[in-house]
Amino acid sequence: MSSQLPIVATQALMDGYKSTSLVLLASEYDPMMADIAPLFEATMRELNIQMPSGSNSSGMKFSEPLSTESPKFIEPVLKALEQNNELIVQQRFAYTAGSGAGWHLIRGVSEWQELLASGKNKTAYTVILEKELPLRGTANDELQSESIKLFDRLGDLMIGVFSEGDSYFPLYSFEWDTRASVPKDAEKDLAKTKEKINQLFEKHRGRQIAVGRDLWIWDEDIAQVTGYIPDEDGVARPGAY
Repeated sequence: MSSQLPIVATQALMDGYKSTSLVLLASEYDPMMADIAPLFEATMRELNIQMPSGSNSSGMKFSEPLSTESPKFIEPVLKALEQNNELIVQQRFAYTAGSGAGWHLIRGVSEWQELLASGKNKTAYTVILEKELPLRGTANDELQSESIKLFDRLGDLMIGVFSEGDSYFPLYSFEWDTRASVPKDAEKDLAKTKEKINQLFEKHRGRQIAVGRDLWIWDEDIAQVTGYIPDEDGVARPGAY
């Protein structure tokens, strides 16, 4: 591959994600780089991926990043919180090579404000606007069995263990991707992933748990909005995540 795109963007292209999602992926990498659009276009051409319809001369369309202080970000977030009584949020710290990313579940405005306050300039917040994690109840044998069945069907899971008190809490992702496995090791990898799910249930036996599909912020089928904590001058400038 001759293009010099970040590896995550190149992998997304090879995996065949929709072009509009790919534009977001490129712009989030570093929207201040003037050459990212032509590099992205070149990679798409190398992989014989059709350019977005109605694109400009460079083939790319970049939207202005939203500040976490913008009404365009705040209003849909608060509306979703009111409708669903909870929010699933991915928080990403800039320039941490991915280690600063994590999913959280919040159940009220105070928890949302607490999560926002834990960020700093350029921290990204992607908020899922529809309710997820439909399997809910006490962590027991029945829910554990249903969760494993769901994992078998989807190949991934997201699990949240409800915390006591009024603080937001982390969500755990489990994924088995056969593309990343040597065929002879695929079953072994599958068994290991299931064992991790079972261990989580055993550790939190009797606690309230929510289970559903794993979430990916570049999935166009997931209703979401992303905002960035602005810099000192009030302008939202994403970094590399």
